[in-house]
Amino acid sequence: MKKMFTRFFCLLLSVLLLANAEAQNPTIYASVASGSWASAATWETFTNSGNNTPGAQGSGTPAAGAPSGTHFVYIRSGHTITMGGANRSCFGMLVENGAKLWANEAADRRVQLVNGGTGFTYPQSGTLTNNGEIGGDNDGIYFEPGTNCQNVTINGSGSTIVRMLRVPGGLGSASGVLNITIDKNITFTRTNNYALSLIYNPQPTNDFTLTIAAGRTVTLNNASGYFSNNGLGSGSGFGKYTYNINGTLDLSASTQTENFLTAFSLEGGEVNLNVGSTGVIKTGAAFNSSPVAPGVANLTIANGGVVDATLATVMNFNQNAFQVTGTGAVIRSVPGGSGNPRTTFPLGIGGSYNPLSISSKSGPTEVYTVGLTNVPVVPPPAQTLPRAWGIAEGTPGGNADTLRFGWTLADVGGSGFVSDGSQTVYVAGWNGSQWITTPALVTGAGTLADPYVARVVVEPFASTAYILTNTNTTPVAFVNVRGTKVAAGIQLDFGNAIESEVKHYTIEKSNDGRNFTTLVVLQPKSNNGLLNSYSFVDNNPYKGNNFYRVRSEEVYGAVKYSPVVSINTSRAGANVNVYPNPVKGNNVSIQLENLEKAVYNIDIFNNLGQKVFTRQLRHDGNNSTIVADLPVAAKAGVYSVHVTSTLTRYVKSIIVE
Repeated sequence: MKKMFTRFFCLLLSVLLLANAEAQNPTIYASVASGSWASAATWETFTNSGNNTPGAQGSGTPAAGAPSGTHFVYIRSGHTITMGGANRSCFGMLVENGAKLWANEAADRRVQLVNGGTGFTYPQSGTLTNNGEIGGDNDGIYFEPGTNCQNVTINGSGSTIVRMLRVPGGLGSASGVLNITIDKNITFTRTNNYALSLIYNPQPTNDFTLTIAAGRTVTLNNASGYFSNNGLGSGSGFGKYTYNINGTLDLSASTQTENFLTAFSLEGGEVNLNVGSTGVIKTGAAFNSSPVAPGVANLTIANGGVVDATLATVMNFNQNAFQVTGTGAVIRSVPGGSGNPRTTFPLGIGGSYNPLSISSKSGPTEVYTVGLTNVPVVPPPAQTLPRAWGIAEGTPGGNADTLRFGWTLADVGGSGFVSDGSQTVYVAGWNGSQWITTPALVTGAGTLADPYVARVVVEPFASTAYILTNTNTTPVAFVNVRGTKVAAGIQLDFGNAIESEVKHYTIEKSNDGRNFTTLVVLQPKSNNGLLNSYSFVDNNPYKGNNFYRVRSEEVYGAVKYSPVVSINTSRAGANVNVYPNPVKGNNVSIQLENLEKAVYNIDIFNNLGQKVFTRQLRHDGNNSTIVADLPVAAKAGVYSVHVTSTLTRYVKSIIVE
């Protein structure tokens, strides 16, 4: 009796172990010829030792039927398997190099992966490896994870062109966890519908994730196809859906622009779109975040990730934004010329909302790359919002642009930055060596629904990083500051390349270069950021050395100084003689007497202001004479001779008879 019990126990244990082995390693169905999936004659079976690899062809057991959800399908090289006019399921699959699986018809035909069944209940993991060929441009085959699937990987080196990949709701147990990894290049061809989506009949238990592996490209190649799925059903409790884009998701073929297309916020539930450090999304014509409330869409771009929305004409984000890290960026096209709508780059950091909008006043359509950080590339001035927008223009210095920077009160933190109108807000652009500030027009209430917006016009676009600050850091960019001797004394000329918020200019003079006194106060001409020129004659210069500088006082108290220029008036007998006068014929002599050693420009103008003669003379400080040849056809009249250097200028009149 004891022996019988022992033998029965051993037999029972063997059956249990065999059942457990079957559950862990599904039976292999390997092809023996081309044919229909539905035909038993197409297959032979093998016990799976754990590596999903069958024995040599012909060494297995003839199949009693077609493979199903608890079987591993192995299609050998040289064999072509068709779906047989119906949907099919399996636990996993390998298509050898030189083998093919397809529907062989345009109708939708599903391959359900990691479906499972008796002995293969949730959670199960499986792999589809395609080293041959699956589907084709007009073929109806598509993929769908099965009922008991928790993890499925699609990989291999072969061509995979299928209708779509969709995920039904309610898969798995109550936990509803599902992970799909695409580790190969795949093309999805579905028309007039979503071609790649985790969302199909969503359920509250869903917790689905799809990952595109680094170095892989997933392409939606039809103009009427789109990514993801939005607005199904009503109410809340739609579950959680996460897309991790570590490779390339190419949606550029899609021309659809409706708000619900390529949209990530359901009527309920949560959608996460994460562009990894090696990830790229190339959008089509529409790319939307949250056209429907109260669904939640969390969008992130990691350091190095890119959303290339160059083709996007519709981006409805409704106060949502890509949360960026490091060099993560959004790329968009900005139409050139007035009358075009603003192009918005929806960006934020750590949950903030800091969009940048660009509209072009002139020029062609250009492509801009925009990123966002909370630490500028160089130390910012005091009272600066802890945000820095990085902007790369397709054609540097090209179009004239209007930039609009957005922020809320929550972004200010302890920075001391003031947005309430009591202090000026400047947009400061980093030009490679310093922050150049421009006063901005600020609107908005600082809320998410009505954020603050600082608007400036940039002509031309030059900086690559921009911040918002209450501190005016721009040095007055004095240009062409010079003094020249004239008959009435010494003439001071200067220009201001960046004239904004200037209260007045003061020309100061000195005889020792250290102690300056006020000569004259001049009012600014425009304060519009344009180049303006100023001139003043000092009728009473000092004998000997004269030093001049321009002092700029700005509206908010900043004081800037120009470079100092110096002129010496002590050189006796300095003069320019022109003879003969009147001039008979076409030759006139111009003599420089005792002028300072310098390079002089000799120019002669007719009474219409047209230059009729020009020459440059390197004067050594002694008397110099040149002979100017007037045009043979020079008309009789009054002409002016200009002798100028960086320090002095003489003007003489002559009469040509």
